[in-house]
Amino acid sequence: MKSKISKKNKVLSPGSADRSLRLAAVGTLEVVIIIAVLLAVALLFRTEITKFSKSLFESAFNTNYVELLKPTA
Repeated sequence: MKSKISKKNKVLSPGSADRSLRLAAVGTLEVVIIIAVLLAVALLFRTEITKFSKSLFESAFNTNYVELLKPTA
């Protein structure tokens, strides 16, 4: 009878809870490191990223092609 009760009331060992917390902490640390690296790259290449985005928006919102398509009289 005792074996049935002990199977139902399974108690986690202290090491298993500690292990899951450590794994969660490692995952959080990985995310923080990835964000820090992305921010560092963005700061290092700030001028290049700005130039690229300006040229991208200029080409996207360029309306000179409309005038080129108008038929001449």
